[in-house]
Amino acid sequence: MLHTFLHPPFADPVKQAQFEALQAALGAEPAAPVSLLLGNFAVEEGGEVFDAVLVRPHSVSVLIFVTNGGQLTVPTQGAGPWQLDGQPVQVSGTANNPFGQFRRLKGALAAWLDSQLEPGHVPAELLTGFALFARPVTFGPGVEQYLRTQPGADSFQLLSDSSQLPRRLRQAAHPEIQLSDAELTAWAKDLADEHPETTAANDTAPTDYSDEPANGFWTQKARQLWHWLGAEDVPHDEPYGSAAAVAANSEEKRQLEQMRQQIRGELAQQRQEMEAREAEREKSIAVLRAQLAQVPTAAPDAAALQARLATETREKEALEAAMHASRAEAASRNQELDARIQQLGQLIEQFQTKPQVPPTGGVGPAATRPAAKATTHHNLVKRPTTQLRWPRVAVVVGAAAGIGLGTWGLTRYVKNKEEVQLNRSAARNDNQPDEMPNSEPSLDALTDTITREIAAVSDSDTLTTPSSETTPVSSENEQLTVPATHDTLYQEPEGPIEPEATDSSESGN
Repeated sequence: MLHTFLHPPFADPVKQAQFEALQAALGAEPAAPVSLLLGNFAVEEGGEVFDAVLVRPHSVSVLIFVTNGGQLTVPTQGAGPWQLDGQPVQVSGTANNPFGQFRRLKGALAAWLDSQLEPGHVPAELLTGFALFARPVTFGPGVEQYLRTQPGADSFQLLSDSSQLPRRLRQAAHPEIQLSDAELTAWAKDLADEHPETTAANDTAPTDYSDEPANGFWTQKARQLWHWLGAEDVPHDEPYGSAAAVAANSEEKRQLEQMRQQIRGELAQQRQEMEAREAEREKSIAVLRAQLAQVPTAAPDAAALQARLATETREKEALEAAMHASRAEAASRNQELDARIQQLGQLIEQFQTKPQVPPTGGVGPAATRPAAKATTHHNLVKRPTTQLRWPRVAVVVGAAAGIGLGTWGLTRYVKNKEEVQLNRSAARNDNQPDEMPNSEPSLDALTDTITREIAAVSDSDTLTTPSSETTPVSSENEQLTVPATHDTLYQEPEGPIEPEATDSSESGN
């Protein structure tokens, strides 16, 4: 994914076209890593302006735009301005040529990176530079010799076409530079959040940090809750494929990178030794020619000098042939290594590629985030990827559980209260018919009760009265045999009851 930020646009239309061509070339690169392209960029207020700075996980490059083309010639001393078809090369800043401009900008960029990252995280010697020409260019004979002799020129390259840049970037990667994709993506997001008023030149892939609501109020609230819980920062799954295969390919790629660096070092050392011998031989040939010119033709040692000069010339030619063969062999080996490294890089990208999850119906497509202005407060500090904020998740789950339990308890309480009221009403209805007969006894029942009581009293009086007194007066018996009613149960005779007097005649007999 390529994140591009350009502010303000280039005043020169040629440089603007170069920037757009560069952006298109980087966007068309297959299996490209996360990259951050800053255009018209300055690391401090009032400082020198970078035409472009490209940050990748294993490289940081300074890009210098040259607005013309033609035959490139470099002065012998190297300090003067470069020329294209006899005209001075136009570069930004105060330097005379693109390489001098790169050395000036490299120091400023390295100092700024040290202030943003840990000191020494991206050393200045690991920064790379590229000069991009707007029109086709051919290199004169002194250009290669000049770049070989300048210190630090091994990290600077001249490109006549922007389409060559992706391959050169892969070759210029340094394992010592470690910037993860998550760090670069977070940096791009911070730039977009801090400067929403700027306009993005382009993003080759849609970003996922749009703040616009997609489907109304509730969708926005759900996203806010999801973000509050920290679920937005959950890291991606582990790369698919065999971990052993990925590790093996990565190790092989690292070994090939080391081998390429070693070969480059050996070739550079051999080239320096051959150049030193060639310089000594040139001096020797010049001395011999001067001596030969001073000695008369008929001198006896003239033939010896000519033979020696011919020998030196042949050795020089043989040395040049060996140098050309060595360069051809080095170029061939570099091509083989580059092809192998590119193949391994593609395999590693295939192993590490994650399947794209299709967007759900409730979430709209993410809008392209506007670019941000590149200023001095860009932060490249590593940001750790966080997990779910479990305390917040526990609070939400506890609140939901409490609401559910409260609703269930209230429902049960109301239901039980209704059941108690229904039971009481049913019991009251069942007991009402049984209480009415007890509260109002019938007349027959009272009569039977009184009769039984009278009979019981009569029996008790009969048992306690003597036999002589058991014969009551007829008139009194008649009074006693009056039927009892509920008004009169028993009536005592008035006065004492005296026994009847017996007939005197009966007693005499």
